[in-house]
Amino acid sequence: GLESWSIDYKIIYGDPADIETQKELDEYLRKVFKHKSGNYMRIVAAAIDTGGHKTQAMYEFCKKRFLRGIFAIKGSNKADAPITTKRFSLKNKGNVPLFQIGVNAAKDEIYAALEVETTGPLYCHWPDKEIYDEEYFKQFLAEKRVNGKWVKRGRARNEALDVRVYARAALAIRDPDLNRYYFDKSAKENKTKKRSRILNKGVK
Repeated sequence: GLESWSIDYKIIYGDPADIETQKELDEYLRKVFKHKSGNYMRIVAAAIDTGGHKTQAMYEFCKKRFLRGIFAIKGSNKADAPITTKRFSLKNKGNVPLFQIGVNAAKDEIYAALEVETTGPLYCHWPDKEIYDEEYFKQFLAEKRVNGKWVKRGRARNEALDVRVYARAALAIRDPDLNRYYFDKSAKENKTKKRSRILNKGVK
């Protein structure tokens, strides 16, 4: 049903090509989160946009971490493309597995979910955390559909929405069994084991 629970929204400042910035991102992607049951959940999939002026650096970052579920993505130039076909291409500089993402399809689903007012399929849960402030939701609602595609309403920033699209893409690519929980009872919060693969229920 794709009912979702947001857990955190992390902003990392710095040049994406900088080693220290990448190190901070990598450490965050290894983070574990404590479930209300007392067990711990790991990040099992993430999608990173390789567009922009740091493409090669992002290719290299994702290629090294592909087996951990860190996927390189790029928005499809087709307005009617599905969220993902789960097929990747190696026809790029560096031969990194690159997934084409149907941004319009993802945003259609995300904005439709915002219309759901009762818990269940597609309903979105957000935690009571300072990072989910007015600015966050302004960015989340920064676009509208015009002539078959999503465009900005005039605001300069829409990062919160973009990040949600990336999370939805990562879920579609990894396609975990959302009818099951995968916990690591031995894990310590914020201290992860490098090769563990624990699946989390819901969309970040």
